[in-house]
Amino acid sequence: MKKIFFILFIAVVTISCKEAQKDAEVTQNEVSDETQAQFADMQEEAMEAHDAIMPKMGDLMRLKKELGKVGNASPVIAEQQMALQKAHDDMMDWMHSYSEKFPYEYELPEDATIAAQKLEEMKAEKNTIVELKKRTIEIIAQTEELLEQ
Repeated sequence: MKKIFFILFIAVVTISCKEAQKDAEVTQNEVSDETQAQFADMQEEAMEAHDAIMPKMGDLMRLKKELGKVGNASPVIAEQQMALQKAHDDMMDWMHSYSEKFPYEYELPEDATIAAQKLEEMKAEKNTIVELKKRTIEIIAQTEELLEQ
């Protein structure tokens, strides 16, 4: 009788240890709240930069057109027109890239490894759009200054 209880005890302990190990593996591979918060913060920063640049897209094309009307077709004017077009094209490219990687109402996957990769992708997208915002504002200011001369 003692042998039966001993065997039963060993079986219960073995099963419960395996269950505890499975629970630990699942918990280890879940996305943390911190990762989700970081992703949401970066996504918000990217959208703020995007929203700041979007109204300026019309300004880029308007300024390019105004430069074309300037009688002096100097290399400086041609270079500035190309810079305006590049800023516009870069924004269009960024929006296309971003929307492919992070469609509307995108949520992080539950797998922590994949979520970490997506977090890095979001960081890169955010850095790209923040830099693009800075360059766009600079190019607009340079062009307006050039037109005032």
